[in-house]
Amino acid sequence: MDTNKPQLKRYNFVTISILLMVLITVGIGVIIGVQMGNIVELNTDNTALNTNTQAAPNFEFIKADIPDNWSIKEYTNGERSKFMIDANYDSIAETYKGLGAIEIINSRNEIVFSMNMIYGIGGTAYCDPIYKFSDTEESYINNILEGNKALVMPTTAQIKDLSSQNYKEYDLFGINIRYVGTDIYFNSDNSNTTIFNAKCDEIKEVNMVLDPMISYFDPGLNDGDVTGLYKIISNAHSYDMEGLDQVLSSLRSK
Repeated sequence: MDTNKPQLKRYNFVTISILLMVLITVGIGVIIGVQMGNIVELNTDNTALNTNTQAAPNFEFIKADIPDNWSIKEYTNGERSKFMIDANYDSIAETYKGLGAIEIINSRNEIVFSMNMIYGIGGTAYCDPIYKFSDTEESYINNILEGNKALVMPTTAQIKDLSSQNYKEYDLFGINIRYVGTDIYFNSDNSNTTIFNAKCDEIKEVNMVLDPMISYFDPGLNDGDVTGLYKIISNAHSYDMEGLDQVLSSLRSK
């Protein structure tokens, strides 16, 4: 009887050792599984931006650096963007010469920024809200408020204070633009870079390019004059802003 007791203890020790090894193996497997799951999840995140950039293709009017998997489309000499087709430019602008449009396209094949030739614009000068940056002139705001009164509007316009907000600023072919988050703003006076009086009327997206290399001409448009009048549309999401910053920071005429 006594000779079997040490043997039982030895068997118990072996059994416990085996159980510990199994538990350790299972634990390591769980940890590895969690880590692999995280790796797979990160690799399938298609909003992440590849910070590598490349020169845009050899365009006729523009040049820029673009992130990998992004693209730029330049429309020239009768080519028409979706905006131009939707605006019934099909029969009107078939023979234009020059830069018709630019589209900046993200890795999801979404148009996040575009600049399109335009003509025949119209709209009121009424502003609501009015945008105020730290370098916006008070006289500019007061003039808008007085102009609103002249239009016999029933309410006083809201003043949206952006003076404490961080922003990104770009020179878009002579147009001074700013982004606060995903919202775009246009300076009403591009001849003075020490102030930013943000446009706020119905046609604030329509701007005159000051770069002489960026323009278009067609006998049937704008009284047949060469013009740099374009409508600028931003559809960027928060996950686009890093890539869009890379493009807009380098976008220039040739």
